[in-house]
Amino acid sequence: TIVGAALLEYDPVLTAAEQRTNGLLWLVGLSTAAAMLIAAGFAWVLLSRFGSGLKDMMRGMQALAQGDAMTRIGDGRNDEFGQLADGFNTMADQLASARAHIEDIVETAAEGIAVLDAEGRIASVNPAAATMIGRRADKIVGLQWDAALTLHDPKGAEFASGASPVEMALATGRQQQREIRLVRLDGSQIPIIASCSPLSRSDGGLVLTLNDISELRRAEGVVNERADQLAILNRELHEKSETTARLVKLGELLQACVTFPEAFSVVGTAMTEF
Repeated sequence: TIVGAALLEYDPVLTAAEQRTNGLLWLVGLSTAAAMLIAAGFAWVLLSRFGSGLKDMMRGMQALAQGDAMTRIGDGRNDEFGQLADGFNTMADQLASARAHIEDIVETAAEGIAVLDAEGRIASVNPAAATMIGRRADKIVGLQWDAALTLHDPKGAEFASGASPVEMALATGRQQQREIRLVRLDGSQIPIIASCSPLSRSDGGLVLTLNDISELRRAEGVVNERADQLAILNRELHEKSETTARLVKLGELLQACVTFPEAFSVVGTAMTEF
């Protein structure tokens, strides 16, 4: 009876302990669930920011690869993606500056420069090339090269099919350089050194450089003309020298006749040389 009485006295205590334990378990469960929700929220935010930053970087890289050197990533964040964006923008600025410098060089170059795609269409020409061809640049771009350029061999004759430096460079992928004649719209021909340099990019194409050597050929003509004149003058001087030598010899013979009367017979035989 004493033991049973003791057990009856502890039942309320155990019940209260169980209730407190259950309450603590519920509290721990709720806290854990709340912590998991908070962690999931933070993870979602981080992933969203990560995904957004990654998308911006990918868009910027794709635009840059397509030739848009003016693309920039406008992200003012102070995290790692912000640093990446700053680095990307700095790189893009440097590329844009280098591209502008190269474009200035091409635009102001004395040589004619034309870029052809793998199919032989003209993608761009600089002012010097347009002047040599005799057409506006916007009327040349997009045309097949042989529709905009008429090339002849150094003697002024038409090239055989596939024999022009442009055709050979497009067909073989190797650099070609030779003298040609560029036929303008008015029919006049310009002596040109044409250089065709294939591009190393995956879609192919080449750079055609046209170097006008008209002044060089004119200078060569003047030099050759002067050389011919000098040859004629030298021949005339040689002939005059021979005549002068004969006159001197005749004078010597006449002097001998005056001095020695018997020399008349010698003079008579020598006169046949004059």
